[in-house]
Amino acid sequence: MLKCLLCGATIEKRLSLKQLLLPGRIPQPKICIKCQSRLVLRKSTHPCPGCGRKLLASETICWECQQWQHQYGWLLANQSLYAYNDMMREYMKRYKFQGDYGLRLAFQAEFNQFLKEFDYDVLVPIPIAPHTWQTRGFNQTTALLTLPYTTALTTIANNKQKQSSKTRQERLKTPQIFRLTQPQKIIHQRVLLVDDVYTTGRTLYHAAVLCHQAGCLEVKSATLVS
Repeated sequence: MLKCLLCGATIEKRLSLKQLLLPGRIPQPKICIKCQSRLVLRKSTHPCPGCGRKLLASETICWECQQWQHQYGWLLANQSLYAYNDMMREYMKRYKFQGDYGLRLAFQAEFNQFLKEFDYDVLVPIPIAPHTWQTRGFNQTTALLTLPYTTALTTIANNKQKQSSKTRQERLKTPQIFRLTQPQKIIHQRVLLVDDVYTTGRTLYHAAVLCHQAGCLEVKSATLVS
């Protein structure tokens, strides 16, 4: 009997005609239909081309991305699988902040399938600080990945104040927190940065700047939610 990873309800497994007729391993659902109905796919929300979040009807690019473009002269072109709503807020609370490692499986298959839609040479996940490893015990981004990736970044700051506890303005003012550990693996490559959540973009832009400086051909990013 399958249980929903998010709410614990019993999952009624309904096989499609294709699954019944074609050989192969049948995927096991991880969340129930009710929880699935509460998810919002980002591509259905008129996303901003810079951050992937929902735009106002009158906008072509959000105000925050305009600031990044003014600062750097380019945009990251982040894309996300899901919108950050109450459902995903509760998920992140349990998975990321309460350290429920088993919840990585709730969206793992869908997220990796989403990443396969991108054209890239190297997949680079955003690292976490040492104190986060000590308290949580895992990197919430790499735990979501089943695709091959390169550990090209590491943190240089050990500030014990988590990004999630900072205000938006404090996040935007955060100095560079990464350094490249294996620049030879990304030079002249198309890099896809991967993180769990796009909030202000500060973390991903820090990583992207280093990739550009190293001579990457292209740098984009993808997140589970934004």
